[in-house]
Amino acid sequence: MDYAIISQQKVKTLKGILAHNSRKHITDNIDISRMEQNINLFDCPYKNEDEFLKLKSQEIKEANLTRKVKSKMPKTGSAVCQEYIFTHSPGALDKNESIEYCEMAFQFIKDRFPNNELLAAHIHMDETTPHIHIDISYYDEINKRFNQRDLYKEKLTDINSIRDDFQKFISDKFPQLKRQDGSVVEKQQHQSKSNKEIAKLKEQTKVLKTQNKSLYEQNKVLTDTNITLQEKVNSS
Repeated sequence: MDYAIISQQKVKTLKGILAHNSRKHITDNIDISRMEQNINLFDCPYKNEDEFLKLKSQEIKEANLTRKVKSKMPKTGSAVCQEYIFTHSPGALDKNESIEYCEMAFQFIKDRFPNNELLAAHIHMDETTPHIHIDISYYDEINKRFNQRDLYKEKLTDINSIRDDFQKFISDKFPQLKRQDGSVVEKQQHQSKSNKEIAKLKEQTKVLKTQNKSLYEQNKVLTDTNITLQEKVNSS
């Protein structure tokens, strides 16, 4: 049996996840020869979460000037967006069908969160199974406020509700794809590489800092040795 597979995660740091999704950072599971087949439906307009939050803070301050109930920025370290990954059972669809499936997932998310700012959407054709990453913020562009609690109360971010509704959304076009159950989540769910990539980048930075420190110490020894030799030359 073939399944429509959806995973979800909250995102606090944009830089790592966007580097992976836009292929600015290449991982071992990517087939470089097929990267040109990827489709960027929407590129993130922000470099990182700090730039995003700074702009939203200014928009909220301006909006608060004319409303009775003031809106607040999320707490430091809170998730700034949610990422949805839509894929399907390996081999269930051909290339063109997979692209159409991903485009339908993109439309589904835009329809489900019409007021929330879209941050990025990328279709990946260069991994084992085609899939799409969709990053949508918790920021309501219409009302100029973060609405994560409202989305939760209305069960719009509930993964089971999303799976039920998406199944209905694609049923006419892809009736062969069934709704995933718990076992499918464990066996076939596409696992995001973003957090692993962040950890890997941090480890690489740590190694570079250690190497830099070592080079600094070696340079200091050479400098001291040069000074000593120069003093001997001058005294002879």
